[in-house]
Amino acid sequence: MTPAEQLRQALAEHASRYGPPQSILGTVAEVQSDAGTCTVKDDDDSPPYYGVRLTPAITTGQNLRIVPKAGSLCLMVRIEGSETDWWLLWAEEIDKWQLHADGAYIEADEQGIKLSRSTDGLREVLTDLVTQILAIYAPKNVAAIQQIQLRINQLLKPA
Repeated sequence: MTPAEQLRQALAEHASRYGPPQSILGTVAEVQSDAGTCTVKDDDDSPPYYGVRLTPAITTGQNLRIVPKAGSLCLMVRIEGSETDWWLLWAEEIDKWQLHADGAYIEADEQGIKLSRSTDGLREVLTDLVTQILAIYAPKNVAAIQQIQLRINQLLKPA
């Protein structure tokens, strides 16, 4: 064992005498996306941690949520020294992430990106733009503009 590893182990042993660990590396066992939680299994034989939050605060509206893939390695941290409240800080693999801020919403997953503000979505605005271009102006290459519309639809999800 290297001196750095020995020091790390000694510090961990010393800290464990005075309180529970502040972070745990584990595996996501199950995800309850609608509830905003997941279940994490530690690497040792301890029981799973249920209700691990996907956001640090329970709020509606403004937050960043990372939805992990089940079976991925993750790091969870204790919230404000609580004995029971944990937050998923990092996951090796994610299904999606969502950002809510002042009426704006961004979501990304394997199906594409959703970007909206209030009721306007970027995909819908760009689709309306292409439709109006085709209606107002008779371009020489309609097929190319329709190909752009297809690319927009593949990149962006509806709001």
